[in-house]
Amino acid sequence: MTRASSHSGEAVPPRRNMAKSDSTVSSHTPSLARARDQSAAIQGTVQDFASELAVINAVLKHELPDAVQKGEIALALRKAEETEGRIQDAAEDLNQVNQLLEDEIGEREYLGRKLEATQAALADANAKKSGLLFPVQQRVEQNRAESRGAYAAQRELAKLQREIASAQHQRDRRDQQVFVV
Repeated sequence: MTRASSHSGEAVPPRRNMAKSDSTVSSHTPSLARARDQSAAIQGTVQDFASELAVINAVLKHELPDAVQKGEIALALRKAEETEGRIQDAAEDLNQVNQLLEDEIGEREYLGRKLEATQAALADANAKKSGLLFPVQQRVEQNRAESRGAYAAQRELAKLQREIASAQHQRDRRDQQVFVV
């Protein structure tokens, strides 16, 4: 791109890209960061064009005699000034877009950090819960095993009681038979 020179003959310095680097952007926002960087680059280019147009307009107004700045030339100069204003407006609009992108990136980074912290807290809570529940689960299993053993002992006791009752019943029947004879 050729650079316009001012009426003093000095070249207009190119604008530096003021976009921030991606190094501060979390992995959750790479596309927004690229959009922000591209928008900032476009904003710089638009501002460069506005500056060049301003210099060209200033040179033309300064160098063209007032007698020549009539009719079509005067209209062209006015249109150039209007275009310069619209380009400046577009640069300001891009600046607002860049600010919105910065805000969105910041919000997403904040939410990403909050999500990571919440996930870590949840993992800790699950680990603590597992640590607390494991002894309870062991005790339940132990009680279950003991209950099974107690139930088996109760069944065995009931069986023995039935056998004793049966033996007593048979003895009582024999005793009754002896009295009958």
